[in-house]
Amino acid sequence: MAPHLSPGPFALGRLIVGAASLGLVVAAVAYARGVTLQKPVLARVSALNVTWLACVVGAVATAPFGPQLAGELAAGPPDAAAWLVYLGLFPTALGFTTWAFALGRTSAGRLGAMTYLVTPIAIGLSWLILEEVPPAVAITGGALCIGGVVIARIRVRFRPALAADQA
Repeated sequence: MAPHLSPGPFALGRLIVGAASLGLVVAAVAYARGVTLQKPVLARVSALNVTWLACVVGAVATAPFGPQLAGELAAGPPDAAAWLVYLGLFPTALGFTTWAFALGRTSAGRLGAMTYLVTPIAIGLSWLILEEVPPAVAITGGALCIGGVVIARIRVRFRPALAADQA
């Protein structure tokens, strides 16, 4: 009899890893690979064209779910469609276009470090807009993220040692 493979969580030492955790790791690796491949393309193509092409690829990849989307939009409230358009235009298109613009002007590693600012910004916006008071550990984590960005963005310049300094 074949062994039963459970999609449930499994223990890796004291760390419990589930399918969602593995999915996040796969998504992070795929995203990092995409950024790495996007950098040389931006040397030849504009940020707007790169974003448009990425959206087309995403639309083609998700096309099999189109009929289900149409059915759910028809059954849902009209504001659901409006929010879908909003999410596609602003956080997605605007965010990825500005990301591509910045990536064309700096290194992928330095820009990638800037993504750590997402956490404190999300904490601050949820506090301001949604009135969700963050716990102390979230504020501490946000401060650590900001500190990490500052450290990653520091430019260290080494000057060569002069012959007189070596004597």
